[in-house]
Amino acid sequence: MSSSSKAKVYRLRNIPEHFDRLSAVEWLARTFGDVSRNDVQIHSLALSVDTWSPSKTATVTFGKTPSIIDSIDNKRECVIQIPELARPLIVDDHFQGITPLNSMAKEAHKSDCVIISGLASHPFGSWQPRGSDKSFMWIRDDLPPQLPGVRFLLYGYETNLQGSKSFQSIPDLAVSFINGLKTIGWSSPNAKPAALLAHSLGGVVVKQALVMLAGSGVAEQAMLACIKGAIFFGVPSQGMVVPDIFSMVDDQPNKALVRDLSDESAYIPNLDSQFDGISYLQKLRFFWAFETKVTRTVSKLPTGGFSRTGPETVMVSKESATKGLCNCHPALTIQIDEDHSNMVKFSTGDHRIDILASKLSEILGIEHKALRFELTRSFTIRTHLENETPIRLDSRNKIKWNDRLIINSIRAPERDRRLEQINTRLGHTFDWAFDNPAVNLTSWLQNGNGLFWVSGKPGSGKSTFMKYIFNDERTAELLHRWKSGSQLMALSFFFHHRGTNLQKSFEGLLRSLVSQILEKKLSLVAHLHPILDKLYLERIKMDDLSDLRSDLHEMFRACGLGTDQGRGGIEGLIQRQDEISARRTMGTELETLLKQNGVNSMVLQKLLKQSEVDLPHPKPRSPLDEVEKLLAAAALDDGPGDPTTWDGFLRRHYQRQQIKFDVQTAQWSRENLEEALQRLITQRRSKLDICLFIDALDEYVSRPEFIVSFLQDLVQSSPQSWTRIRIIFSSRPWAIFKREFAGCPGFQVHEYTEEDIFEFCIAKIPSNSTSTSLLEPLVTEICTRARGVFLWVTLVMRDLASVTREKGSNMEELQKKVQKTLDSLPDELDQYYGAIIERIPSGFRWEAYAALELICRAEDELSLNDIVHMLDCSTARNLEEARVRTTKVSRITQGYVQKYGKEGYIRMLSGGLIDIVYHDGTSQVEFMHQTIKDFVEDAQFKALIFEKWRANFTKENGHCFLAKYYFLTTEFSRSCIHHARQAEVSTGLSQFKDYAQAGPERYYVVRLATRVFGILWIGALH
Repeated sequence: MSSSSKAKVYRLRNIPEHFDRLSAVEWLARTFGDVSRNDVQIHSLALSVDTWSPSKTATVTFGKTPSIIDSIDNKRECVIQIPELARPLIVDDHFQGITPLNSMAKEAHKSDCVIISGLASHPFGSWQPRGSDKSFMWIRDDLPPQLPGVRFLLYGYETNLQGSKSFQSIPDLAVSFINGLKTIGWSSPNAKPAALLAHSLGGVVVKQALVMLAGSGVAEQAMLACIKGAIFFGVPSQGMVVPDIFSMVDDQPNKALVRDLSDESAYIPNLDSQFDGISYLQKLRFFWAFETKVTRTVSKLPTGGFSRTGPETVMVSKESATKGLCNCHPALTIQIDEDHSNMVKFSTGDHRIDILASKLSEILGIEHKALRFELTRSFTIRTHLENETPIRLDSRNKIKWNDRLIINSIRAPERDRRLEQINTRLGHTFDWAFDNPAVNLTSWLQNGNGLFWVSGKPGSGKSTFMKYIFNDERTAELLHRWKSGSQLMALSFFFHHRGTNLQKSFEGLLRSLVSQILEKKLSLVAHLHPILDKLYLERIKMDDLSDLRSDLHEMFRACGLGTDQGRGGIEGLIQRQDEISARRTMGTELETLLKQNGVNSMVLQKLLKQSEVDLPHPKPRSPLDEVEKLLAAAALDDGPGDPTTWDGFLRRHYQRQQIKFDVQTAQWSRENLEEALQRLITQRRSKLDICLFIDALDEYVSRPEFIVSFLQDLVQSSPQSWTRIRIIFSSRPWAIFKREFAGCPGFQVHEYTEEDIFEFCIAKIPSNSTSTSLLEPLVTEICTRARGVFLWVTLVMRDLASVTREKGSNMEELQKKVQKTLDSLPDELDQYYGAIIERIPSGFRWEAYAALELICRAEDELSLNDIVHMLDCSTARNLEEARVRTTKVSRITQGYVQKYGKEGYIRMLSGGLIDIVYHDGTSQVEFMHQTIKDFVEDAQFKALIFEKWRANFTKENGHCFLAKYYFLTTEFSRSCIHHARQAEVSTGLSQFKDYAQAGPERYYVVRLATRVFGILWIGALH
């Protein structure tokens, strides 16, 4: 034990969560053994951010330093094993990662605030006043009482300058920062509103992180939605004055990082151009603190070290720190009369702490519209519908609906496409599912209830497995219960994130389930008729139309007939109205009916002369011809018409017929689909036993929490229900699924596929003697390394097979090459994809980036022909050149297409990560696996595919390419508008300047789209 020569704050982790400060002090004194309770001063004791292994984290100073801590090595931490604890006590003074600074009850936690320090600073100490007293830190000690409900979290990272061996860049630091935020739950649906305090380089890292979040996947965009704003302390927007630091780092690996921060680099101005747009679109609130004292520069000492004894300078100018807002919006700026380092070091009672607390309160208190998660919606299965349609039909006016048309309007054309595209199992793979009792599948199919979860690693064959058990006749045999009296229905939905919107959305799932149920039992369509009745009557009311009976009565009265006269004929005509032949039109039927009831020819002639409508009466060739006739009549109408005139009566009739046709053929809204499914599963006319097979739950396009809730509600039928629903589903083992489905029966596919992988691997060996002799000896090693992932085997065998085809080497040389290639291949899929990207020639990197981005960002499937033209447009120098390339590719692209073919060209430039699939005679492009989309959406993808300088200056993404192409080919179609919006949301850059090149004849269209469609187009607004 020794006295501390220099005051130091330590962080202690893995303190038992039930300890309060007093018990923690006593426990620590006993644990260290050579200090008393009076030597241990706990300044904060807060719950850790690790929800899986809850514990507490403390910030501590010691009157006397325990000997075990006093001997901390260069790692600046020590690990103390304590017998009664499952996890060791960790003591450090580096504060790397996340450190919670205050504690509160779970129900009191309302917001988060993350603190990140600057260049060559200590994550904790840089926020403390200088001097030997380290008992005060203003964020930890003064802000929590002023802002109750805010959890303050320190983020630490390594940015030492002198002697550094690190070559990390600002984007690297930003990726690590994002990953740190994920550990505190910022990507979860329960994430709290959040603010940031950032100093110097820390603010640049925050800006880069926000830009990366905007351009990444759904989880990252959810994180961005949590962030409400920040207070930036001396964060440069025009670079920093750092010549002295350049001399310090000399030729160290971190020189590039310092260069990016300097005022001589374009990195920060370019970053700010994107940051400005994103912060505007996200409605983020920022305050900009600037220094008003000069800072001593770094000078070299005779001993070889460095100290701040050089000339004084302004490190970050007021204009740079405030983005010029000090001149036009001073209320958004905060003047701090300190130098660059001391501007965040406040002592007890400093009045500026209150100012900063007030600004932070404004950030967290402003109204901000976050992403509207589908979780806010709830799907509850109800025995009795709560919102029964208030509009009732007279029983005599019952509408006759065409059930086949209704089913066709619900069924999506691509409903079964994904199931058809999934590979059929190889040989006898997956037979164990029915033979191995440990899997428990056969037992559940026979007698199980609720949910059954098939989980597994990415690429482990879950989709192929689900297709296999859905189609296998043994599944139907096990599901059949001959005594039950219920009709068995096996339904399926295979989510497909790379497919159309209806293949990956909740609406698509509803359309699939409802249409399958109706196709299997047509009589159930009658339960949907009330939904259509309501829609029909709303349209009739809106168009001021009554029913046919009322119009006939009006016509009879106009002809001097009583309402009871001809009642039988009227009712007969009403019942036959949908069956009247084309030749005997409604006009002919009405004329006959009036004659039968005594209307003389003079009255009829008078009525007919009033008609100005020459209604078409062609002989219909199909029901569509009748529809065209109705459309022609309705098109002449300027209003509902007078039912007492001949043409008015007919106009009204044909309008009603057209409305009826529209209602039963129109696309169903999500609300009506929900009601339809509820009606079907709560009906009490037919007993149904439904087993639903859902694949790839993790490929659902929106928040997973909603789809989890939907499945759980779906299987919880009431005792009065005549419908029994069970669900077997597959997904990756995401944390949300593991938490919500922890009690469900199921298994992990990759734990049972060892023999399947072996069979699959053998089948992938090319059928030639060279490949067989070279690859067969490696099968065991490949299977061991695969760890149940079929996709990894596919990639490996493809690479090894290409080596065996090399010319100019003998068998011994080929064998060595094959083994060397296998040894070099990564075991993890994302690393494997990275290796594939690195093999793509530098001359094709842009095309590879554009192709992968196009498929990643596309709403619907892209054709092979379209993507070739889109790639060519992405390299065009201006809009006019791009317009030409939409129909005729450049000579360079044409050369590659002639050499490789379109398919070969796309496969070559993507390293085989893009597949070509065929549907209805059209070649379409998609990722070879869903994990590739995750890989492309990762914040590091751009840095991986390009050299650093190009990654920093490449701001376009797939949304930009798609918006440009659709603008040139379809002007402002829905797709163009969608991608133009998303291009700005994800890059922060105005799209206006690109479209303004369209020329005078189109410029007005661009301006109109800017105003009407709500595209931000920042440049135009500015």
